[in-house]
Amino acid sequence: MDSTETAARAERSATASVGRNGPALATESGQGAGPGVEVNPALTGSLRDTLVAYSRKEISSDKLMREVVGHSDWFVPALYLATAEGPNEFEEVVIFNGGEYCIAARELWAFTDWAAAERAVAQGARLGVCASRIAGTRLFGGLSDRWDVVRINPGSPEELFLTAGGFDHAAVWADALTLERGIAAQTQPDEETEGEWRARMDRLARLMAAYQDFLVLEHDTTGQLVTLPSRSGEGFLNPLVMFTAPDCRDAFLDRLSPAQRGAFRDRNASGAGVVGLSPESGMDAVIVNPCGPGPTAILPLGLSPAPRGGDRPANEEGQESR
Repeated sequence: MDSTETAARAERSATASVGRNGPALATESGQGAGPGVEVNPALTGSLRDTLVAYSRKEISSDKLMREVVGHSDWFVPALYLATAEGPNEFEEVVIFNGGEYCIAARELWAFTDWAAAERAVAQGARLGVCASRIAGTRLFGGLSDRWDVVRINPGSPEELFLTAGGFDHAAVWADALTLERGIAAQTQPDEETEGEWRARMDRLARLMAAYQDFLVLEHDTTGQLVTLPSRSGEGFLNPLVMFTAPDCRDAFLDRLSPAQRGAFRDRNASGAGVVGLSPESGMDAVIVNPCGPGPTAILPLGLSPAPRGGDRPANEEGQESR
């Protein structure tokens, strides 16, 4: 596969970026995955199936990006990842074609697994030395104007293109998933002392304060932030609802009535601004991703004593701010 052909195929696939709400993504022009698509049995139900489902328009771009950026075992030609600054060390490398390498200069090729890379080699691609076990947060969080397009699984039926207009969107997802993994690491243990709880809340506050792309909901007419009041005063009384990613926002909105959904709009919020709120704001805590799919966490505002019932509020049904 020569550079002229790959560049032409990339050009046919180009789409317009739609910013935070969706990346510039396209399946290969004229080659949508059909009933006969081959799926590696080792990846059944995982990323390869996700690519196929996206090519059939069965899932949203948010579902795709969570899986693509969250994938932890990408195969990527090592020269793509090498930088002058270094360090250029990789956990594992695989040598194809005796190390011979030839890919269009401004295309980044990435493979979901060994089988996808081997399929490209069988079709004439010369991948040289590939690094494996590359985290998607590293790969898609570091895209730059060095590339015009990212080709995912080139040569496979489910090939996908990410054009340059979607690089910033991919970086936002990389940051979101990195944050989510940090939040998940602060899961409440079965038992903890008051001091351990406060230390855990402090770690959570620092994580959240460093993140700039939270989503919050506000009332369309008043601009009042949406909270999640608890029943009978149990747990936190009026926590602010906040989301790490668009699919987490949508999971919450899906729990609301059509009338409620229509009354809200979303906007970005910096973690530092939210963490700095005081209980005098009328909100006594922040609840992150109350309905998934990202991890759920609650941070008290002002680090008041731990409420009855532990980390989770008594009521997770979506409600308007009082």
